[in-house]
Amino acid sequence: MDIKNMVNNIMLLVENECKKDSNAFGYGIWSHHIVYVIKFGRILAEKLGADKEIIKISALLHDLAGIKNKEIHDQHHLYGAQEAERILSEYGYPPERIERVKRCILSHRGSMDSERLSLEEICVASADAMAHIDQMVSLLYYVYHK
Repeated sequence: MDIKNMVNNIMLLVENECKKDSNAFGYGIWSHHIVYVIKFGRILAEKLGADKEIIKISALLHDLAGIKNKEIHDQHHLYGAQEAERILSEYGYPPERIERVKRCILSHRGSMDSERLSLEEICVASADAMAHIDQMVSLLYYVYHK
């Protein structure tokens, strides 16, 4: 398995889902959120010595379920973990690493009182919050315009 190709394919998959008319959040969820979660996740991983691969994959997939179906937004972390398992299993990604990605997705939401046990879980949740703060205008655009 070529990790770099897998990550690039997942990146294309997520960005293409963001481009679809069925995505209620619009393309901005890619350009003004996910890209920033990846960026901040990388910075935090470097500072804390966390697994950059787990963080990047988790950042890419953390909101995918909600992007595909806005009706499940309140539970997108649960559906997202299942979606991540399906996608990563198709690539033959190691099961123990899939579980780490799933835990990052399950605990990424700041609005949920989730216990974050690993550095990667802390990094992804923090990167998600940082992206929301850094891109506040985009968030306000979605709330008041969409």
